[in-house]
Amino acid sequence: MTDDELEQSLRALYRGMDPRHAPRGLSARIGDVLEGRPGRPVLTARHVPAFAAALAAMLIVAVGLGLRPGGFLSSTVTSPGTVASAESGSPATSVSPSAAPSASPRPSAAVSPTPSAAESASLSPSPTPAPQSLPSGSVPPVSSVLWSNLDVRPLTGGPFGVSSVTAWSGGYLALGRPNYPAPLPAWVSRDGRSWVALPAGTFGPVASVQAARCGDGLLVATQGYTGDTTIWRSTDGATWTSNSAASMSFAGYDTLAGNASGAVAILSETGLAFGRNGRNWQTVSLPGGTAMDVVSVAAFGSGFVAVGATGTTPGSESPAAWWSTDGLHWTRATIQADPGAGFIDVQTGASGLAAMTHSGGVPGTSSFWTSRDGRSWTISQADPLGTIGTGEGMGGVNGLFSGDGTRLLGYGTITDTGPTEYWISLDGTHWTKLSLAGDTATAEAAGGVTPFLLRDGILFSGDKQSWFGAAVT
Repeated sequence: MTDDELEQSLRALYRGMDPRHAPRGLSARIGDVLEGRPGRPVLTARHVPAFAAALAAMLIVAVGLGLRPGGFLSSTVTSPGTVASAESGSPATSVSPSAAPSASPRPSAAVSPTPSAAESASLSPSPTPAPQSLPSGSVPPVSSVLWSNLDVRPLTGGPFGVSSVTAWSGGYLALGRPNYPAPLPAWVSRDGRSWVALPAGTFGPVASVQAARCGDGLLVATQGYTGDTTIWRSTDGATWTSNSAASMSFAGYDTLAGNASGAVAILSETGLAFGRNGRNWQTVSLPGGTAMDVVSVAAFGSGFVAVGATGTTPGSESPAAWWSTDGLHWTRATIQADPGAGFIDVQTGASGLAAMTHSGGVPGTSSFWTSRDGRSWTISQADPLGTIGTGEGMGGVNGLFSGDGTRLLGYGTITDTGPTEYWISLDGTHWTKLSLAGDTATAEAAGGVTPFLLRDGILFSGDKQSWFGAAVT
């Protein structure tokens, strides 16, 4: 078998695997290598075909190629000092980001090339130059007014191939898809309409990336193929400084989240860290014991939520969630009984949250959940795109979802051949269908277009160009 044939086989196997049932970190690592994307897969029942044979084959091939699951979670570097945790009864320990990260075996050249000296040097923490000119425009105010229409127009020089967009007090940061050994693409904008590309070497080549607001600035956490974790900080989106960090998980969905009070990061299956400035972090153990797995975190108002599962055996899991008002003290949420399922993602609006669970089995199915405050969760019938009516994943959640802390966006097709529909909500329960006008035909024909919520509209990013849909109430 040639290298190209092997890669194509791995791609096919990866697309058929449910990442929740792989050893933690393996699916994200293989996905990053094959698809050149960061650690945030979006999963619904429509996209979860039978995985058992695929997973077995992938594990055999992955071990043969030298991949190791969970290599970046092997240790957490701590320094003296504790903070009491009233809810969990476990102390929160101060973490020093300047400590050297733990080593991880390097994948073989068949999967990811060994970095050259120049490439390794580019991964070293250092200040980065600002772009020659900052974006024009002013930052739109935050408003929780519900939209009903979008006026879609093409952007000149806008970001393309975007994997995430992060809002902060100075505007927006858009990150492209990791494509090692090429440097990670990145752009900044004040208003979502005028964008400036950051210098190519700003973050260097990375395997996985997560970004979040932190106070009045931004954090970008990057993971290299050599096992390094680096935290980058900026207050203007243009000039960045960095430090090596203690091990952080990139194996879940959103594993870094922030708001005006600081940021929360997932360190391991049962542990989080909270940092107010991106430099000094305090570790926190979630209440519930060791037989659990936290996979996604999100900021909700001035606090945070985390979701995952309890139980260590696939098929015997139960959904689990936690909430915190400060990122340090966490309480277990009340969950409607749903044996055999675990949360896989959570998104937040201004007055409610939405999440999904996935049950084990072949092919398994998914359920749509909502919560008013993150403290109590129930299965909901409010999915605006309904459930999958036929074929793979029948009866499961239809569509994909995202949230920016103010609005929730649901999008997808009712049928495989139907047009893409976009729905907006503030609470995950009451949804309004968006009517799109303008350059919609070109955007739809571009294929691979992904929507990202902005304060006053939606950025549609394709592989080669982008559009801005200005919101009309």
